Amino acid sequence: MVLVEGSSKKNEKELVGRNEGNKKVVLNESEVFDGTGKVVPLKSGDYVLVKIEQANQTSLRGSVVELTTLQKGALALKQSCSKIVPREFEKNERMELCK
Repeated sequence: MVLVEGSSKKNEKELVGRNEGNKKVVLNESEVFDGTGKVVPLKSGDYVLVKIEQANQTSLRGSVVELTTLQKGALALKQSCSKIVPREFEKNERMELCK
């Protein structure tokens, strides 16, 4: 999940935001379908689910999957946490990471 902060400094057509780990994420899209099927522009303060497609030392780049809210995004993250956390973590370590 990414919190949209605004336009990218390098390309005004791209947006930039931060993920849960405060890592910079460059978004390829500036518009997204809302829950009703309408295309709406993304703006600062929006939460979006993002598919990460590239990574380097300072930032991530990805495509917007959907517009979300903080509650819905947290629930989606919690439900998918068991798929994200590597199995080599002990059970109590996985539980700590997924809180």
